[in-house]
Amino acid sequence: MNDRSHIVVPTHARRARKLAAALCVACLLAARPAYADIFLTPWIGGNGGAPTGASLVDVGGAIGVTAGNLVDFDFDLGYSPDFYGSRVSSSLVSAITDVTIGIPIGHRDRLQLRPYVTGGLGVVLSRNDDIGAAFGGGVTVFTNSHLGVRADVRTIQSLHDSSGRVSFWRTSIGVVIR
Repeated sequence: MNDRSHIVVPTHARRARKLAAALCVACLLAARPAYADIFLTPWIGGNGGAPTGASLVDVGGAIGVTAGNLVDFDFDLGYSPDFYGSRVSSSLVSAITDVTIGIPIGHRDRLQLRPYVTGGLGVVLSRNDDIGAAFGGGVTVFTNSHLGVRADVRTIQSLHDSSGRVSFWRTSIGVVIR
C-alpha cells in the first residue's frame, strides 16, 4: 500500500503553486471578452462599364459577421435589372462571398470611421453564368454601436475567357445595421 499522507511539500513549491494560481486568475480577469457582430447592409448603387444603353441601377444587400472589428466575412448579393439594355435576359445577379479587412478609427460606441479593402469569389449570373470575383474598398462610418453608413467601390468580373466575359465597376451606398 502506498500511503502519501506523510509526504511533506517544500515551502518553495507551495509558494510556486500559489503564485501560478494567482497568475492564472489575474490573466482570466484581465482578458477582454472576444466578440463578433452580425451585420446587415441593404444598399443601392450604380454600375460603371456596363454595355451601352444599359440601366445603371444596382440594388442588393450583404449579410455577415465581423470578428473583433477587424475582419468581416460576408455574403453580398447584387441585382442589376437591365444590365445589357432593354433586351430579353438582360438582368445580372452577382452572389459573392467576401473577406473584408478594415481598421476602426474612433470609439465603438460613438463616431467611428472604418476604411476597408475587400475581395471575394462567387458567381455572376447573366447570359453566361460563370464564376466571378470582386475586389474593392470603401469606408463605413458608424454613428453609434448599432448603425452606420457604408460607401463602397468594387470591380466585379466573371472569370470566363470568352467574349461573354462580364466586367464592371459598382459604386454603392448602404445602411449598416449590427
